[in-house]
Amino acid sequence: MKEVVYFTLMPGLGGPSRSLGTLLASLSGRVRRTLVCPAGSFRDLVVARGWADEVVVLPAPKFGRADRVIAASVVTSTLLRRRGAILHCNGHTELAVAAPVVAMGLPVVAHMRTTEVTGLSARLGTFWAMLGNRADWIAVSPLATACLKQMGISGRSVTEIPNPIDASEVVGPPVRQNGGVFTVGYFGSRRTVKGFRLLPLVVSELIDVPIRFRLFVTPDMTENAAANDDTVRGLLEAGSRRVEFVGHRTDLRGEYSSCDLVFCPSERESFGRIPIEAMANGVPVVAANIPAFVRLVGDSGAGKLYRRGDALNAAEAIVALMNDPEARSGMAIRARVYASSFSPESLSRDVEAVYVTALARLKIANR
Repeated sequence: MKEVVYFTLMPGLGGPSRSLGTLLASLSGRVRRTLVCPAGSFRDLVVARGWADEVVVLPAPKFGRADRVIAASVVTSTLLRRRGAILHCNGHTELAVAAPVVAMGLPVVAHMRTTEVTGLSARLGTFWAMLGNRADWIAVSPLATACLKQMGISGRSVTEIPNPIDASEVVGPPVRQNGGVFTVGYFGSRRTVKGFRLLPLVVSELIDVPIRFRLFVTPDMTENAAANDDTVRGLLEAGSRRVEFVGHRTDLRGEYSSCDLVFCPSERESFGRIPIEAMANGVPVVAANIPAFVRLVGDSGAGKLYRRGDALNAAEAIVALMNDPEARSGMAIRARVYASSFSPESLSRDVEAVYVTALARLKIANR
């Protein structure tokens, strides 16, 4: 059985963490899984579900940038204790932190889950491309592959494998009643890149339409600029009859199906799991016409696209679907079929094949 050390710096249940959790679950019994991660809701979920054979928790952050050095030390020592193991970095930032492992020539697989490089990875400059070319890459979409090329990374190999979506984790009967009011769900975060700032503008455009927005974010005031408190205030002013703050949910079963439509206003995505999760529930999607959503919604025929950042155009698309139940029924059928192509059973075997490639190269190098 192959042994893989999985490394993530994300403590919460964002898209990359949820995708990693699904992968870990689907590899049970086929790979020995050691997870290195911070304490937080993701670690707690992995432990509760038994998704890893061992969990190594990173020390609590105390020293700012020095925490990356500590994380690198933990990852390196964990891997060295497991001779012949593969390191799987859950993102390009994790690969940058794990540079010592890469420098030692050990087998490393890294996920590219974004369409741009910022922060530490961007500051590494030319060293980053050299570092990246010593790993085997999994790109979650053609956009992610293009990002690697822009960075000058061809990798030892680059394989496109979309994020796995486990229907059993997101599909379920409705857990909330709509009271006969057409309900639009928003499952993104409060970050600007997720299109959160567009929401009050869309709500305002639909002020005379009997529509209710159900937002899976919290309405608390954080005083963090990235949390867009002013946008939250604008949504609260719309009133609870128009906008409902559900809050974050670890268990999404029954949440998507409680909505008549899911709104995806992201300004940038590499993959976009929310539309797929909505489709798995047979719920149509209205999404911004960014490349990732053009690909997903266009391929599936399970929703409508609108001009990114255009609140009026988004509102028109929502109303068009609200007034066309026959179109929504057809979209629901196509959506479920399309979502099934992201089954973790088949996609995890594609990931295993990358592990085999990385190990084979190491054996050749050691002859």
